Amino acid sequence: MKKILFSFFACITFFGAIASSNPTTPVVSNGFNDDLNAMEQEFSGLNALEQAVDARNVTYNELAAENSVLLNSVTENQDLGNALLGAGGKGDERALGIPGFWWGFILGLVGVLIVFLVVDDSSKKAQVRKALIGCVVGGLVYTLLYLLLVVGTLFSAG
Repeated sequence: MKKILFSFFACITFFGAIASSNPTTPVVSNGFNDDLNAMEQEFSGLNALEQAVDARNVTYNELAAENSVLLNSVTENQDLGNALLGAGGKGDERALGIPGFWWGFILGLVGVLIVFLVVDDSSKKAQVRKALIGCVVGGLVYTLLYLLLVVGTLFSAG
């Protein structure tokens, strides 16, 4: 056990030294190669709406009652909460843009619950099923890795 702990702390120290030796790592300004100008144009209407709401201290419903010009870029069938959180439109069947399998695989039962609560009714059944499959696969992978670690520890100690 002492060998394992010593190896663990030696690795952490080694990688910590490497990470701190090069503090000027290059920062990728646009890692996904997005067209930033097009994104700015799409959000310009929402930015103007946000500024008007902040300046006048009004709600969305009050602006809608006034038939404000700022609401022209926002349609009635558009869910602003989902759009701002990245869930996509009605054709997108994923919670926050992440497939249900990965929610279950990484977060387990919590991920399944998140998918169940976030995904709309039209695709809820399929996404929850994928999240459950991801949960089972993640559990099996975790168990397999744990068993490999225990077996490796037993053979290295002997």
